[in-house]
Amino acid sequence: MVADFLKAYLFSRRANSHIKKMAWISLCGIVLGTFALIVVLSIMSGLNRATEDRLLNHEPHLVVEAKKDYDFKSFFKNQKLTDFEEKNVVKSYDFERQDLLIKTTEGFFNGAEALGIDRSALLKKKSFYGGLENPLAYDLEAFSEGREVFIGSDLAFELKIVVGDTIDIYKPEAILKSTTDFDFSDTKTIVVGGVLNSDGGDKESRLVIYSKGMLFKGLSRSMHKGLEIFVKEPSLVKSYKKILMNDGLKVETWKDRNSSLFLALKIEKLAMTFLLGLALLITSFSIMTLLILIVVQKQKDIGILLSMGFSKKRIRLLFGGIGAGVSFCGIFIGGSLGIAVSWLLDLFPLKVLPPIYQDPYLPIDFNFGTVLWVLFFCSLVALLSSLVPIVYLSKISPVTALKETTRI
Repeated sequence: MVADFLKAYLFSRRANSHIKKMAWISLCGIVLGTFALIVVLSIMSGLNRATEDRLLNHEPHLVVEAKKDYDFKSFFKNQKLTDFEEKNVVKSYDFERQDLLIKTTEGFFNGAEALGIDRSALLKKKSFYGGLENPLAYDLEAFSEGREVFIGSDLAFELKIVVGDTIDIYKPEAILKSTTDFDFSDTKTIVVGGVLNSDGGDKESRLVIYSKGMLFKGLSRSMHKGLEIFVKEPSLVKSYKKILMNDGLKVETWKDRNSSLFLALKIEKLAMTFLLGLALLITSFSIMTLLILIVVQKQKDIGILLSMGFSKKRIRLLFGGIGAGVSFCGIFIGGSLGIAVSWLLDLFPLKVLPPIYQDPYLPIDFNFGTVLWVLFFCSLVALLSSLVPIVYLSKISPVTALKETTRI
């Protein structure tokens, strides 16, 4: 019966033209709202996944830092940590990190963060640093002996540095000393052995990479040492962190080190969900208006149905079903289109940016969890939008309805 009334009141040739237009507008609004929610949330999920994958390609899963005099070569000698290394660790290497100042022969200055690693660790990073995919392109012996450094592409661009240039490197505390107290051990003139392209973002493309222990004779005040660990299951880093925690050690996971980035992505996803959900909620007001208009114009029919013995509950369910029918029809069409588009974009990525960008393809992650959440939200809005006319109908009596009809 609901389907018959829905067709007769909204989509038949004899239906009121104004009501018919409003019904089509409401239907299209719900279709677009549902479609947009599914596609946009799939794209935002894909952006999160692409960001995580890019970070996991180069970001150490666990970073253990300690005081300068800590011996990381004996870190895994503890029986508990030895078992952990055998079962979970893919690779690990120690490093040192410090701040420094760079001056070029042309007089350009800039600050940078220097990462000290040995030759074997540098080669392990070749999947991250594109230039090292062919190690023969660089003089790794000169790197190991501390005669050359590698510099990130963004930093090289800012300072106008090319391979083979000579640069002066200073400890940050060197500029605080007077001319008479200046210590030349705080500076070093060194050759740029390579400019490395990175897909790790701005942070990694501004590094200066040198052979560990070969930069300055004395330790810089900004220097700290640590151990970078790559594990088999990056999703379990929180439980691994508890195992590695010890007195005097600072342990960070790859998610801890990029917490601000993930927070920004989460806020962006919540904001998009809120705005699109609000647009869908606004569309539901047109359903409410449509049902109220039908109730007002069809009071004769309501009075006749009530006089024929229909209960008010059945009348409310009937007219509420009309609104729900329009809403669920829009949800079904919009959901089907959203699922189809998201699924196709997941199978066949769409190239939307030039090749110069890190990821020129539209990121998308289609999963049924997101789809079910969207369909539940849309269904809830559809049911709520049908409550207003039901409340209005509860106040109508058969006599009042027939009187209003007589006046008309």
